[in-house]
Amino acid sequence: MSQGRPNPSGRRSARLRGCPPSPTWSATIADPLADLVGRALPEVAVEVPSSEELVTRALETAVPFEDLNPLLAAADRLRTEPGAELLRLEVSALAAMRSTDPLPTLPAVTREVVDPPGCFGVLVALLTAPFARAYHREHGIDRVTSWRTFVDIGRNIAVYRNRHGRPGFDDLEWLALHLTGQLYDLGRLQVNRAQLGRTFTRLMQQHGFAADQGEPCLAVHIPRYSGPMDIDACDRSLARAAELVRLSEGMSC
Repeated sequence: MSQGRPNPSGRRSARLRGCPPSPTWSATIADPLADLVGRALPEVAVEVPSSEELVTRALETAVPFEDLNPLLAAADRLRTEPGAELLRLEVSALAAMRSTDPLPTLPAVTREVVDPPGCFGVLVALLTAPFARAYHREHGIDRVTSWRTFVDIGRNIAVYRNRHGRPGFDDLEWLALHLTGQLYDLGRLQVNRAQLGRTFTRLMQQHGFAADQGEPCLAVHIPRYSGPMDIDACDRSLARAAELVRLSEGMSC
């Protein structure tokens, strides 16, 4: 039976009454925020942690040292500014998702929410990670795999800084796969549960494989900053992927 995301505190979720979006925000933020409010999301205790706790969470996910001070400054602003409501709603949406639920539209955060805007997604990820870790524990994902999966938060921050010279990142939808129990780091490769699309279905059929569009599958990714493409390491990752398929039978999907 499908189930919602776990609450690390063990408390039963309750409905919350969302506040309407601020009329001073642009439509790119107000419209997605109104959508999140309208979802009547389960109540999730979301509070920007202390600077000390935030640094601990950041280090656990390999956030680069040069990004810590901008992240802490952004967190301080979100404790008192209207962007805190958007932060709470986005964390609630991710924490309440089942592993195959479609991701809600997330606003393209600008400086009117928090500056630097790239830190907003990092804060969403760090506040959602405890819910995702609880999901891993509940479904038998080992500690090393769980830890390596969330280290990709720091990896994406490093990629973003190398590309743009700014802190944070701009692709929360990618990390939502990690935060909702869909993607796992299995060594040299990452895999996520997915469905066959039109192109891969056609290619498989052309090579003599039975395949139907929409059929469950595992998508494979090659993470950056993880060394050379060693064949034996890739084979080990794929062997572990078979174990993930077995575990996934007991997950909400």
